[in-house]
Amino acid sequence: MKRFGVIYHPHNDAAVKQAEYVKEYLTNKGCSCWTASAWDSCEFEPRVKESDIVITAGGDGTVLRAAQITANYNVPIAGINHGTLGFLTEIPKDKVDEDLDRMLAGDYRLDERCILDVDVMQPNKELQSFHALNDVVIARGEMARLLGLNVVINGQKLTYLKSDGIVCSTPTGSTGYTYACGGSVMHPSSRNLQIVGIAPHLTFNHPIVLSADSVIEIEIFSGYTCTMNIDGHINLPIIDRTKFNVRMSKLTVRFVRFGEDNFFEKLTDKLRTRL
Repeated sequence: MKRFGVIYHPHNDAAVKQAEYVKEYLTNKGCSCWTASAWDSCEFEPRVKESDIVITAGGDGTVLRAAQITANYNVPIAGINHGTLGFLTEIPKDKVDEDLDRMLAGDYRLDERCILDVDVMQPNKELQSFHALNDVVIARGEMARLLGLNVVINGQKLTYLKSDGIVCSTPTGSTGYTYACGGSVMHPSSRNLQIVGIAPHLTFNHPIVLSADSVIEIEIFSGYTCTMNIDGHINLPIIDRTKFNVRMSKLTVRFVRFGEDNFFEKLTDKLRTRL
């Protein structure tokens, strides 16, 4: 293993310095290593597909940005935690040298996570497609008015939802905004997706967990421009009568992990609560 990349949070000084340190460390070990801002996906995408591992320096948001690209090339991510929560980042700041050496020695396992394919069909516009490692959120945006959302699953109508919006989530995203909206926590190795209404009004108000082969169709009835957000950083204004198709992708995101899976221990520690 000789080819690495480091994607860093450009507004986090510690993360920028960490990226330079990792590059120097790996170069001194005889490896090739490039660095790039997580905000410059057009710059680092050609480099990702020629890399063995992509290292991120930042928080979970930096990982989510990197995953948009690495999923296309099946390149694993190793995250150094320079954020706050750190659900996705594996490497503590005080163990960087040790874990880099373990990567070089092949002493790690790969944790595979499912992602969503999201197709957006706005009236009189071209189809737009995205990947989501965490979630896709359709919400009312600046207008303090309810959205009308027609929700169909596998060709069968579920409900006409009157709410502030809806979240479609992967197991990885189930501990994020989905959890805050009352969604179920799913083990990250499971291949399920779920939908949760955001502050539903006098209508269906329970999260629904679906199988991996499910297709969710959503149509918006709003009368005004609302918003779609993918993984907290891709934002798209959405007009009335826009349709969405959400399904499990054939692609996955792989993470470099050390030691045994301790998801439930990490969950209770991060959320500071008891299940």
